[in-house]
Amino acid sequence: MLGSIEKPLSAEKLEALLVRYEDRLHSEETDEPVVIQIEELREALHAGQIVPWFQPQAEFANGKVVGIEALARWERGDGRVVRPAHFVGMLEADGLAAELTDTILDQACRWKRRWQDDGLRLNLSVNVSPATLHDPAAADRYQQIVEAHGLAPSEVVLEITESLLMADAARGLGVLARLRLKGFGLSIDDFGTGYSSLAQLSQIPFTELKIDQGFVYGANSQPRKRAVVEASLDLARKLQLETVAEGVETVEDWQMLAELGCGIAQGYLVGAPVPAIDLADCVRRWRQPH
Repeated sequence: MLGSIEKPLSAEKLEALLVRYEDRLHSEETDEPVVIQIEELREALHAGQIVPWFQPQAEFANGKVVGIEALARWERGDGRVVRPAHFVGMLEADGLAAELTDTILDQACRWKRRWQDDGLRLNLSVNVSPATLHDPAAADRYQQIVEAHGLAPSEVVLEITESLLMADAARGLGVLARLRLKGFGLSIDDFGTGYSSLAQLSQIPFTELKIDQGFVYGANSQPRKRAVVEASLDLARKLQLETVAEGVETVEDWQMLAELGCGIAQGYLVGAPVPAIDLADCVRRWRQPH
């Protein structure tokens, strides 16, 4: 913690950091260690226990909640909720990445349609495993899933993690191009963690850049982090990409990002990921920081 405080050190800076840490600790989801067997995980996927939770995204310009990201959660029969870091890798290694993506996309679109019918119109972001981008049929399949719920591909942004995509960008380029032609938005997720080259970024038809929370959190008080955020936003402007900052947890972070011209905020300040049934209440509780 001392290493993250802007120097020179003072009691006030330390106190502010401790308060922020305490707030963040209480806002985080519980994430106890869990032992998972792949057979149990396969059954959970087929039984519909792996479902999307949703985290709201708000515009910096006016504070309005304009979008949501669907995040996979395993709602176990014993009442525990398991986060994706514990099971997504296992499903991908077992060859179930496509089935997981299809399941989350289908359920997320069903909820989006329901909210839309109730007057709550939100853009939807869904994570896509890079492993599925090797399937030439993926673009058509995603289009069919979205349109089956009466939605248009232009209402959906597909997020691809930079570090995983850049390991094999060439193989996925054809599918990504087809997805863009169908109208889907494409987001490069966790930007800054994958060491992508400008040449690769210029070749892949992204529409959105998401700045990794590791750079966003605390950037208002750490010049090096702020420099990375500023450079990322400048690059996005030059490439004509929408910008989303992940990990926005404090009013100070919000104010800094707003001043730098970032487009959209996502993080615990706006709202934590919640079950679909609770999203409307989460949106109503949100109040833009002054």
